[in-house]
Amino acid sequence: MSISGQPAISASTATTNPTLNGAYTGGSDNMFNGTSGVLKPGQTITVTLKVQVNPNAVGVVLPMNNQVTVIGAATDVNGAPLFGPDQRPTTYSDRCE
Repeated sequence: MSISGQPAISASTATTNPTLNGAYTGGSDNMFNGTSGVLKPGQTITVTLKVQVNPNAVGVVLPMNNQVTVIGAATDVNGAPLFGPDQRPTTYSDRCE
């Protein structure tokens, strides 16, 4: 699998959209530049990207299934982590199949 096009913000209610990382290649890269954007509670950003899949690649198990893992961390406008009631940084992780 490879990314065949750069991510794009296709819908947003964010106060300020984050700047996309033009060098994003997937994996552990950050899709956003990490220093911009304001997303307040209840606001959303929808990002789309195009991937290319080779079902004949070595090691592919058929049938193939879509899956995604999303990880995020909450920060204030200065980039400092936001903490929950347990005094731990607020993060979110989800995996969809």
